[in-house]
Amino acid sequence: MEWTVAAGGEAGRYGVHRHGDFEETFFVRSGELKFPLGQELTTLRAGDFVRVPPGTRHGYANVSGAAVELLVSFVPGGFEALFLKYRTDRDDAARGEGFIADAVRDWASTFEEG
Repeated sequence: MEWTVAAGGEAGRYGVHRHGDFEETFFVRSGELKFPLGQELTTLRAGDFVRVPPGTRHGYANVSGAAVELLVSFVPGGFEALFLKYRTDRDDAARGEGFIADAVRDWASTFEEG
């Protein structure tokens, strides 16, 4: 899926987490992210690609001062449906427990505090 990460603030962060049932890949098309992967913290820039195996600790923070454009994949697929369900750029945005609650319940995901 194509994903745009807003510049700065909470909108530009996605907290550290793990997914038990699928791998994720990230290809940075523009901008710069701080990206924890396992116990390491790396910086991803335009042209960088990273694969996150199932169960691996990861997250990101936009540090570029501008929107970051990503291509993201999930293998096996399906998790992208949560991004569609909870997108905030439509009037019919989903209500209820929320993205994280769905990810924990339906996708064997765990999220770190803070």
